Amino acid sequence: MSNAPNSPEKPGINATDRQTNQTLREGGPPPPPKLSGMGLGFRLATDLGSALLVGGTIGWMLDKLLETKPWLFIVFMILGFAAGFRNIMRTFNEVSAQENGAVTGENTKDR
Repeated sequence: MSNAPNSPEKPGINATDRQTNQTLREGGPPPPPKLSGMGLGFRLATDLGSALLVGGTIGWMLDKLLETKPWLFIVFMILGFAAGFRNIMRTFNEVSAQENGAVTGENTKDR
């Protein structure tokens, strides 16, 4: 059979290897596509909403467990809002760095 696992004639592997090597020679992979206005808005809303949901859920569960209603819920909602706002600021910094042509790396201070 010509479809043996060690067969040298796998059509996808050689083409993929050539494309990867060419991409690396040209300076690396292309930058990620820019978000549209609507995509950015959905991302920001999701960041804030999910942080509030997680904070509120943790606070509510701790309130039920420790019988301290509503204090831990309020505290964790505030913490969730702070975390969501931090994520929004991080996203704005990434978008502005992409628009200005700066390279965003993994060695930023807030990560």
